[in-house]
Parts: sequence; structure tokens; C-alpha cells
Amino acid sequence: MLHHNMATVYNCTMATAAAWVLNERIIHHSQSGGLLEGLKFDKEGTYDVDGESDLPLLQPLAVSLTEKVGPGFGASGAQGKNGTISPTWTMTYRLATSRRRLLFRRNPDVISEPKGFMEWACAIIDAMEINQDGALDAGLEGSIESPMLVNIGENTASQLSFQGIMQVVLHTKNHCRGERSFTLPE
Repeated sequence: MLHHNMATVYNCTMATAAAWVLNERIIHHSQSGGLLEGLKFDKEGTYDVDGESDLPLLQPLAVSLTEKVGPGFGASGAQGKNGTISPTWTMTYRLATSRRRLLFRRNPDVISEPKGFMEWACAIIDAMEINQDGALDAGLEGSIESPMLVNIGENTASQLSFQGIMQVVLHTKNHCRGERSFTLPE
């Protein structure tokens, strides 16, 4: 359950609830004592990396939507006539970490040593699947049909940072056409 109020997720639209839950979890887990402590989450996507102190950084870059005809299209009744939508959102983030650590800690026996790119990526994915109470919730508060999928690639390196693109694929709940902006049913 969400700390702030479980009803809040039901006030989100069917189309946006999963993305809202992801955003809230990243914010929560990047606070002091959280799974992502030390991560800068630039939820507006406007932050520039000017030095080592700006890393690690997670920024939203893009969002895309693919809709497919869902089950029941062509059946009798209003739902069959208009069809259901099976939406898939892809949330695209940029993860930038220190080039000095590149992929992982130089000494895995020293847990206090800063994380590398792969360790941060894994921690972010874990934080997306763990709710604010610390319980595993790969269903994102019931807002998706199947567990999220993650793709990481398009890596680049500079003198300062190692960066990659993280795509999070969310197969959100099926709904009738014309109901994308309706709230989730409780």
C-alpha cells in the first residue's frame, strides 16, 4: 500500500496510473535512507550534468504509447461495438553515473563504495517494483496487466559520465475506447 493514501492511485486516470506510481516510487526511494539514496531524480528533465557532484542522475526523456485492439471487439453490446484498448506505455529515462566507477564498484567487498552504472540500474528497477512500505509489488498498485519490462541500451561515455537509456514498458489495464481519462476502478 502507498504511504500517502492508497485512494490516490485510484484518482489517477487509467492511462496514467502506472506512470504515476513509478514516479512516486522513485521519489520515495531516492530520499535519505531509501533504496536510491544518493540518486538525483530530475522529474522535470531539465538538470544538466556539470560535475561529479551531479551524478548519479535519472531523468525522464520521453514517453510513447502503443494501443492495440483488446479482447471483445466485435462482440454484441457497447463494449464489443466500440472495442477495448490494450495500451502499452514506454517510459524512457536517461541514467548517468560516474565514469570513474563505470559498470560497478571497484571493490564489491566494500559496500560503502559508490555504485557503478549496472548497480544503479538494478537498484532503480528494484525501487520501481517495491512499494513505499518495502513490499514487492510488480503490479504497480494494480495499474498494469502484467509486470513491467525494462530495456537498457544506447550507452555512451564522456570524460565525466557513463550514460544509458532505460526504457520501462508498462502494459496498463485494458479499458474501453473513450475511457483513457477515466479513473481506475477500485
